[in-house]
Amino acid sequence: MDYISDILTFIKGYNGTWAQWFVAGAYVNFRLICSFIFILIFFNQIKETKKITKFQIFLFLIFASFVATDFNKFQERRKLEVIQYPQDYFNKNTKNLVIVIEGSVSPFDDVVGTNEVQIDITQSRDLNGLGLIESKVETNKNSVITYIGTNNYNLTPEEVFKTVKYFRLFNPNGKVVIIGHSIGGFNMCQVLDNLNKEKIKVDLTISLDSANQLYNDYDYQIKDNVDYAINFMSVRWSDNMIFFTNSGGKVSLYKGNKKTKIINVNIPKTTHTSIDNTIPKYVINIINDYLNKDTNPIDFVKKYNYKP
Repeated sequence: MDYISDILTFIKGYNGTWAQWFVAGAYVNFRLICSFIFILIFFNQIKETKKITKFQIFLFLIFASFVATDFNKFQERRKLEVIQYPQDYFNKNTKNLVIVIEGSVSPFDDVVGTNEVQIDITQSRDLNGLGLIESKVETNKNSVITYIGTNNYNLTPEEVFKTVKYFRLFNPNGKVVIIGHSIGGFNMCQVLDNLNKEKIKVDLTISLDSANQLYNDYDYQIKDNVDYAINFMSVRWSDNMIFFTNSGGKVSLYKGNKKTKIINVNIPKTTHTSIDNTIPKYVINIINDYLNKDTNPIDFVKKYNYKP
């Protein structure tokens, strides 16, 4: 019966719950619906009149302008992403690599144009949340790379996987820290699974309410290529409406994994969409303490409980 699930997923797309699909789809596809109506009128007029009128040409031009505008917006977003947020990779002096994968800001911003280009939507980049990590952790020895989460594996997860793999080739003893929120947390899980296949080590992972298109609260079983795993969970619905995005997926050990140290922590007075703005300073302290003092990050979390 998997084919039925595949068909339903294809219909729903990558917009979270069915409620999100309906709301976001109606918003995003308004122009597509208008274009479809114009095309129907266009061909119906041709069928009735057997000729092309000025009105039909007008309708066709409107349709063409919609398509051209959307394509132009998509291209401009790609340019803005490169110009405004150039990707700074590590260099030969990099001792530790920190990768941040942010979640989606809104179901509307992140699906404009197409569902599968969230990495290129500049509106998604949250400079006040996990985006702060880059400015607070980056040093001559620590390189921080920030990505936007995406439902398309060929974008963020593949890029992160290759980056970590390449880093390990010339720095097998350096520390690798990966942080992910929402769909970014799910992307992190995808990366970890693929790194595990090649026995590539990750020292510390920090997840905040991992979620994907099928599971709003994504539970993940972590494998033994990870030393420490910290999972922060919000305890309320993201918009206080039961039909929208939930949160609170847990991290547990994969069968046979006796190496990874894990901890799941509920963050009070927060939601799925606000948790990445609520605790970034706390996350930054955990990362800096681990990289600079080589302490046990699990012990740090237990000792310095988050206080809102």
